[in-house]
Amino acid sequence: MINASINTPAKISAKSLVIGDVSKRSLGLDAVDNTSDLDKPISTAQQTAIDLKANQATTYTKVEVDTNIANLVDTAPAALDTLNELAAALGDDENFATTVNSLIALKAPLASPAFTGGATIDGADILHLNNIGIEVQPWSTILDDTTASFTTAIALAITDNSSNISTLNDDNTVDGSVAFAVKALADGAVATNSADIAANYLATPHNSDSIVICNDGDNIQDKYDEAVALATGGLYGYADLIVMSGSYGRGGLTHAIIGTGNNNVSIIGVGNRDNIQIDGILLDQNYGLITNVNSNIAITSNYADIKGVKSVSYFSILENYVDIINCSGPKFLRYFENYGLVEGCESTGSDRAFGGLIGSFNYGTIKNCTAVGDLSFGQQTADAVTEKCVGAFRAFAGASNNIDFNAGLGIQGTYKNCKGGNESFFGRNTKTDAAVEMEATYENCTGGDKSFGFVESAPVSGNVGPKTVFAGTAKNCTGGSSSFASSFVLGAQAEIKAGAVIENCTAKNKSFATHSDPSVNTCINYGNVIRSRCTGPSGFSATGTGKVRLCLDQTFTEINLG
Repeated sequence: MINASINTPAKISAKSLVIGDVSKRSLGLDAVDNTSDLDKPISTAQQTAIDLKANQATTYTKVEVDTNIANLVDTAPAALDTLNELAAALGDDENFATTVNSLIALKAPLASPAFTGGATIDGADILHLNNIGIEVQPWSTILDDTTASFTTAIALAITDNSSNISTLNDDNTVDGSVAFAVKALADGAVATNSADIAANYLATPHNSDSIVICNDGDNIQDKYDEAVALATGGLYGYADLIVMSGSYGRGGLTHAIIGTGNNNVSIIGVGNRDNIQIDGILLDQNYGLITNVNSNIAITSNYADIKGVKSVSYFSILENYVDIINCSGPKFLRYFENYGLVEGCESTGSDRAFGGLIGSFNYGTIKNCTAVGDLSFGQQTADAVTEKCVGAFRAFAGASNNIDFNAGLGIQGTYKNCKGGNESFFGRNTKTDAAVEMEATYENCTGGDKSFGFVESAPVSGNVGPKTVFAGTAKNCTGGSSSFASSFVLGAQAEIKAGAVIENCTAKNKSFATHSDPSVNTCINYGNVIRSRCTGPSGFSATGTGKVRLCLDQTFTEINLG
């Protein structure tokens, strides 16, 4: 037996314990509950809170729910990622599949479709229905069917524009009068078979805005005459001749199409222009568009646009009142009067294009045109304009023997941004019976030697000496040697008239009213030469009362005279 003394907290009195008798109670632990947590009793409030919790074994977490929704939507667009949106897209039709199948059942099959009632084919080639996969019986067979159902169908199918159908043969090609015969039936003509219908053709009036198709191998004159007949009987008096790719001649005749009087038929090429060959078009008074054909042209008076025509030999129009655009040919508008617009055209011939023959006049506008031959771009009147054109030798009213000086005519109008060769812009005056005044305006133009007023000839016995008087305006222009009212012929005279202006221009030697012989004072300045330059010797006349201001000689020395 061992006795021990134990120190305890103040609230516990010291006791003498026998170690062998140690127990929970003896240690003050008799109130401690060692029951497991699951077996311990809980309060009613705690149990209620636990009952509200989900069973983890049968419940998804938020992360798992988000993942499953994302997998369901996948890559669906925002407008179709909900059931409501999907239903709306289906028209809220719970029988959508049945509805679609029913609609499909109403459509004709691709193989051997059968139609009831009238069938409309929008934009199809009604002249060649076989080309779009529709079987068409020979027209003679169809027309011999005189049943009411057939004639009624024809009458309903053909509209007032049916005269645009040229002709339908038994092989469904274009050729004669059957289409118009059918039109006669539609207009109420009495017919019982194809022969009767064809017989009614000639007596049937045809609508305006009609179209006749001309295919390769057709007689184009016959087709043109057919279109003329349509135009004559039409409400507005016009018709179109559509010319397909092909070669159209008339047995060696010069012109494949000849029209007299007023011609109200447009000639329209369809396809590649180079493959639409017409052996000449000869017309008197033309009121129809001519476009996209390869043909020689000969027209007396033209009142309709001509566009994109290429001629292999000649392009001749005596009077033009409208637009001639993007056309070309060797002998191009050599003799003509232009009251309209000529634009983007080209002459590949040797000479006198764009009114280069004497008696031609430009009263309108010629622009963006090119001529490779000499003496092109002839005379024009005071209000006319030639702009952005390119010529060669003696271009732009270049020579006096191609100019009519009667009744106040002469060198007039406006030339802008044009370029010529030597002796251009009235660069050759051989007129020995009177002085010639250059009243034209030149802006940003370029010529070669002897340009902008050069006297070519010596005096003839009994006549005054040839004389060129520069009386207009030249600004920002460039000439070669002996330019701007100059000469090197003994006795020839050149003058810059009082009031005339030459400004910001450049020329080579012996220019600006000078003669090649400084001792000969036959070149005189009475006008104004301003800020110009002579790049060679003998420039700027000191003779006369005119003014030379702020000009430069070949050494860039400033020249001020008068």
